[in-house]
Amino acid sequence: MKNSCLFYYSLQEMGSRHAKHGSPFTMMKNFGIRYCTAGENIAAGQRTPQEVVNAWMNSPGHRANILNKNFTHIGVGYAKGGS
Repeated sequence: MKNSCLFYYSLQEMGSRHAKHGSPFTMMKNFGIRYCTAGENIAAGQRTPQEVVNAWMNSPGHRANILNKNFTHIGVGYAKGGS
């Protein structure tokens, strides 16, 4: 279920060139995923996973999400688009 949610969300993100994405919290609710606290890190334009992580760790907000001690689970979605 969670993987389906992430895959679906990744496809939605891929279709949006200007981060006009819906709320990840609404999507988790729609997929029946329960949570107490949640966050979101998205990326576009990097060529490798390492570039994505480097960009996140150099961003105070993204870094705070990654290091948040209240987050106990992670989900990762990936979609590769054309032009």
